[in-house]
Amino acid sequence: MMEPILSAFSEIVKQAAPKPPRIPIVSNVTGTWITPDEATDPGYWARHLRHTVRFSDCLQELLKEHNRVFLEVGPGQTFTVLINQQPSKTKEHIALSSIRHPKDQSSDEAFVLNTLGQIWLAGLPIDWSGFYAYENRHRLVLPTYPLSKNDIGSMRENP
Repeated sequence: MMEPILSAFSEIVKQAAPKPPRIPIVSNVTGTWITPDEATDPGYWARHLRHTVRFSDCLQELLKEHNRVFLEVGPGQTFTVLINQQPSKTKEHIALSSIRHPKDQSSDEAFVLNTLGQIWLAGLPIDWSGFYAYENRHRLVLPTYPLSKNDIGSMRENP
């Protein structure tokens, strides 16, 4: 179905003047890391439309590095399931979803926060200032002495 548009698509990609990626990406065409020449070649992107997606090869390439965290962005958990089914996946590889399964009864907020926590526990850096950017925070004056159970009880009664 894509065959008739390949030359027109290549021409549009050529006009867009693609640049090499700034972060490494794995190619669905080759199943390995994309080269700068491939990334800037309009013919490569036409092949990307038409040829077989080498998803399993891509996963095998990504799983070569230990301690890799995979985050499925968007609805569904197909990517997470496929990663977990790979024979070369080890316990050091972590696959997470960003959106809960419809049958999961937890709140969306709790699910996302749990995923964020797992990413942090895996040792990845979190932009906490960005995470808290839109919260209004207030300083509370606390007593300079240890609180007793009575103090806590009176705080509940007189907020």
